[in-house]
Amino acid sequence: EKAVDLLSQSLALQRQFGGPKEIGLAINSVAVVLQAQGKLSEAIDMYHEGLTIQRETGDQIGLAQTLQNLGAAAIDQGDYAYAQQVSIESLALFRQLQLKWGIAYVSINLALALLRQGSLTQARHHIMEGVRLCREIESQDSVAECLEVLAGIEQGVGNAPLAVQLLAKADLLRTEVGAPRQAGSEADYQQLTAVLREQMSFDMFTTYQQAGQTQPLENLIKDQV
Repeated sequence: EKAVDLLSQSLALQRQFGGPKEIGLAINSVAVVLQAQGKLSEAIDMYHEGLTIQRETGDQIGLAQTLQNLGAAAIDQGDYAYAQQVSIESLALFRQLQLKWGIAYVSINLALALLRQGSLTQARHHIMEGVRLCREIESQDSVAECLEVLAGIEQGVGNAPLAVQLLAKADLLRTEVGAPRQAGSEADYQQLTAVLREQMSFDMFTTYQQAGQTQPLENLIKDQV
């Protein structure tokens, strides 16, 4: 709450003395914290306010980032079709701007939105681009997030053994960089893990876990590219 209060005070000052670009950035900052606190409706309303300002001022980078954040909030709220819509717009902007990090991060959102809607082939296409770019920018926690989404895709197509290995590799990467999953991602992870455990014996699950931890990442994704 203290963070929201401080950022809200900053936003009030920007509204009084700042320009449109600064106001848009301040709005986005408040919305990000509200989203992290689970106040999704408030966050989404603020993202929409920020989008209006950024469209009017032509702030393309700010617009792309806000759309990316809005997509993540829509996923958290369960509105996967809308998350797909805004993520596609964000991705197009990041491609125009040639910002590799933006393309990487929004690809994860888009893939997850598609996965939730059962569009597994499209989801696979975008998450593999995410894996490649996250590795290029050396964002290990984002690589782990990509692998968790890819595990969901593999489970969806009936490849439970590979899904277990991908989750194990994601766990290892997160441990190495000290990057735990956020609350929403943790709930998804636990649900997927429970489903996978039901599909095989304890010994088989453990065997695939160990294989995922010891195999090079290239071996786990080589057939996906």
